[in-house]
Amino acid sequence: MNALEESKSVPSQKNGREEGAFPAFIYVLLAIVVGMFVLSMFPSGVGLMVDKPSPELQLRNMAGDLKIMEPKSDKIKVLDFWASWCGPCFTQVPSLIRLERENKDVEVWSVNTDAPGIGRRSKIESFMQRGGWSFDVLLDTGRAVQNFNVSAFPSIVVIARDGNIIHASSGTHSYDSLIGHVKEARKR
Repeated sequence: MNALEESKSVPSQKNGREEGAFPAFIYVLLAIVVGMFVLSMFPSGVGLMVDKPSPELQLRNMAGDLKIMEPKSDKIKVLDFWASWCGPCFTQVPSLIRLERENKDVEVWSVNTDAPGIGRRSKIESFMQRGGWSFDVLLDTGRAVQNFNVSAFPSIVVIARDGNIIHASSGTHSYDSLIGHVKEARKR
């Protein structure tokens, strides 16, 4: 091989990098973006529960009483999964209060997901006082979160009278959003 052929086989360098080389991190970044796009096309988390029968819910309230939610009933159920450390959970409290107050066919089930232990009750009571709410707070030990596939807070699950879940999503819900789901549940 002569010197001219040898120089053609050695990549040229510019600024200490091979010219024409695509940095590896660009490939990794591209793979992440494509992966996120593909995953966003499929429902995940609490949304997987829509159009399926609701599991029964059995939880103790702050007073220690066992509360049992039968999915099929004469009321539309709105389950609110929240935590006392969650700012967005707090901002949707007025919408939930109004929803239950103005719609006699709706029951709001307030499911607190804070870790069991010392201080849980005082955190919940403080949260309730700040929000001015008097819902019967149910204390989850992780089972309800698992049964309803909740992975983010706040999460709302709307159950029609026939016991089927008609809406389930994470994120803050306005009153208009909530009443829209209730109206959909009334059609069933």
